[in-house]
Amino acid sequence: MRSLLRFPIFPLILAAASAFSCATGTEGPVCGNGIIERGEECDRDDIAGRTCTDLGFGRGVVTCGSFCTFSTVACFPACASECDTEDQVRCQGNQLELCARSEDGCLRWALSRDCTEACFNGICSRIDDPRE
Repeated sequence: MRSLLRFPIFPLILAAASAFSCATGTEGPVCGNGIIERGEECDRDDIAGRTCTDLGFGRGVVTCGSFCTFSTVACFPACASECDTEDQVRCQGNQLELCARSEDGCLRWALSRDCTEACFNGICSRIDDPRE
């Protein structure tokens, strides 16, 4: 070590290293302390009241990722509903279809009944159902 001190640059390197080794508490935002700070979208459970819809998705749950950015892995894509209101009916060929909410939260046409002769204005003229 004594021989290294003869070089004028070595004491400067030691001084710089010791200055960076001490935490002063003013380094900037700390991800994971539960407080949203400058440069963070969220921190732990604090997601700033954001929802999947706010972030361009459909339903679901926004969480905070390990780098204090929003995680949308539990968000579903926004809906492109096929029909306007639940329980709406329509005839599609000889099939009666009902508008119902699907697992993704969107409104979709679902087969309600097969009509043997005709379907008109949401009514089957004869129903192909052996139970009736």
